[in-house]
Amino acid sequence: MTDPDRQIRRISRLMRALIAVIATVLVGAMLWFVVLAASDDAAFDRTFLSVTGHTHPVTVTPPVRFAALAVAGVGFSIFAFALHALWRFFGAFAAGDPFASASALWLRRAGLAFLANAAFGVVGQAAVTMLTTMNNPPGQRMLAVGFGSNEALSLLMAGVLFAVGHMAVLAGALVEENRSFV
Repeated sequence: MTDPDRQIRRISRLMRALIAVIATVLVGAMLWFVVLAASDDAAFDRTFLSVTGHTHPVTVTPPVRFAALAVAGVGFSIFAFALHALWRFFGAFAAGDPFASASALWLRRAGLAFLANAAFGVVGQAAVTMLTTMNNPPGQRMLAVGFGSNEALSLLMAGVLFAVGHMAVLAGALVEENRSFV
């Protein structure tokens, strides 16, 4: 095994370890959140509003709580798939074939999932704001859409990841086509 092969495998193992830690924390936080929602409404409301950064007056009822959990679940699912795609991508690298079509496909899928996650972050935040204020009296209901440098950077980086993955898929197809001629 050459030194670059060893480095690729080492980096892949490190990235997979990091992904495993992030996934474990993410799943633990989501489970804690669901348990909190089921056991202590007031604590859930305070925690949820703190985590989402809402400072406006809200009226949280059980249906609103359920809808907010559903919105969080969608974001969780998108992010979990993105992590899964990265896990598979680095797994293909660690297997010793970093330029295989499988690794390129997983990289493209990860990029697409992170793009969806970045877009959902903006839409999800607006949905939660609308949900948590829809039972407020007229004049106190809100629909807030925020887009700042963090969202722009997330979209940009996810777009780059998707574009590189897509180019790798196209390059892999060319390599396969060239192999078929030889």
